[in-house]
Amino acid sequence: MDLTPTHLKQAASYAINLGCEWVLLTNSKDWKLYHILFDKPPQTKLIDSRNLVTDEPVTLSEKFDLIGYKDMKKNGLTPLWEKSNVLTANNMLKVILSEDSISSIRRGLKRMTEVTVTPEEIVGAVRHMLNEASVTEMGKIRISLPGTKPRVRKTVSKRSNEKESPSA
Repeated sequence: MDLTPTHLKQAASYAINLGCEWVLLTNSKDWKLYHILFDKPPQTKLIDSRNLVTDEPVTLSEKFDLIGYKDMKKNGLTPLWEKSNVLTANNMLKVILSEDSISSIRRGLKRMTEVTVTPEEIVGAVRHMLNEASVTEMGKIRISLPGTKPRVRKTVSKRSNEKESPSA
């Protein structure tokens, strides 16, 4: 039997009623680890999943260590939750579309292709690469484009050192 959203809803409601922030849902083959956010309404977020049939034994060993007794006593899931929280689409887009990143991409493209592109063109290309959900998320982010600094030409002012003519 495959895991369905109904199974998750039932397990999450039990966890919410008990005040538990972690849910491990399994059918013996698939294992899914969820974190409960106690917002209004409470939300469940998939943190990790594993499949006993398809995953490598070494990977499974590392993942199952996280839910072992010793790691649970040491809050071993906290780093996993923090990492998952940091790597959200919103945070990633903020970094990718930051002024520094766009400038770096622009320089890299110039070095690689000898073609100059504008920051707006880079943002457009990133937007084109993303799926619809990411583009919606991207619309919520303030994008600060790197300004192109106008070149200032240095001019040497020539002062004429004319001598005043003596008046007679």
